[in-house]
Amino acid sequence: MRRRPEIAAIALLVAALVIAALLGRATAPDRSQYDLRRSSLLSGPAGTRGLAEALRRLGVRVEARERSLADLDTEPASHLLVLLDLPQALSRPEIQALHRFVARGGRLLVAGRSRLGACFGFSAQGTGLDSLPVRPEGTGELPFTRAFLGGTPLAEECAGLVPEATDTLLATISGRPVAVRLTYRSGGRVTLLADARFVSNRVLRETGAGPVVIPWFLDDRPSTVVFDEFHQGFEIHGSLVAAAGRWTFSSPSGWAALQLAAAGAVLLFLAAVRFGPTTAGVERRRRSPSEHLVALATGLERARASEPAVALVVAGLRRRLGRVSTAAPPPDAARRWLDTLARTARSPRAKEAAGRLAAIADAPDYPDRIVDAGNGVEDVWTALRQEEARRRS
Repeated sequence: MRRRPEIAAIALLVAALVIAALLGRATAPDRSQYDLRRSSLLSGPAGTRGLAEALRRLGVRVEARERSLADLDTEPASHLLVLLDLPQALSRPEIQALHRFVARGGRLLVAGRSRLGACFGFSAQGTGLDSLPVRPEGTGELPFTRAFLGGTPLAEECAGLVPEATDTLLATISGRPVAVRLTYRSGGRVTLLADARFVSNRVLRETGAGPVVIPWFLDDRPSTVVFDEFHQGFEIHGSLVAAAGRWTFSSPSGWAALQLAAAGAVLLFLAAVRFGPTTAGVERRRRSPSEHLVALATGLERARASEPAVALVVAGLRRRLGRVSTAAPPPDAARRWLDTLARTARSPRAKEAAGRLAAIADAPDYPDRIVDAGNGVEDVWTALRQEEARRRS
């Protein structure tokens, strides 16, 4: 069978759309490139997904916490909780929960801006780009820092949390601390980093910051490193439909799925258009009056009801002539009426038609008797109408 050219055209169009969708997905820019949040779920320059993947490859279990810190009392003290450049301010219950977490031996790493500095006696303060961190021996060049740690009084909600030891992990050339570690009597440890860029994907990839900062996450051998994603805007909420919509319109895979759906819609539209000649269908027409009469007569004859059927046909003629009521007369009365009609008719044609109908009504049962009676009634009616028309003219 010869393939029609329109089918080949549709196949080429679908193939072109699929290729365009795949190329678009491969070359489309990732929206995370412009996301400035320090999230372990983002692979852009400002994200920290690279740090999370490095910790996983080193055998450390990494989790993303997507709920409030107010219920931190259920978090095991063996976990290391990481808070990076919090864009949302912590509430008072959350700060108190963090205080209790460290007081019972928990580990905490805080980088960048937050309200937690007042809890531990240090706060991040901005600085110019002329301050350069100390280059530890055996590492590559470190980036310029944009903040350093300055002393600050303890906040009221964190009163009583006094460290036993304070160690400087990283400092500027002028001696200002950039990263410090606080150790408490309960066994809790807090690492404070003034500039969260030191753990970002870009800095870890382009500088020698990795060998410096990654050991800060491994020194205490935590069972799990937990990144706070709730304050990065990744809290658990919304419906499945909304999440699917956000994924569709915010990811290259979603756009590829939309393009494939559009290609399918175009294919359905083209398949619905007829390109060839119409296919001959089965013609169905209604029966003509004569065909209907023949079918009805055949059924009555098979039921052996030709005698009453002929009487009814004759009664119908009498009713049309306005001579009797609608009830069918007895057979003898019908034949006498037909004989009278044959004698009183003026035209030869009407006499002949009435006589023939009287003979049919008086004849014994035979095939097609009902059809002959119906045709005879029509002949009588037509002859009488013609006779009436000539008399009026």
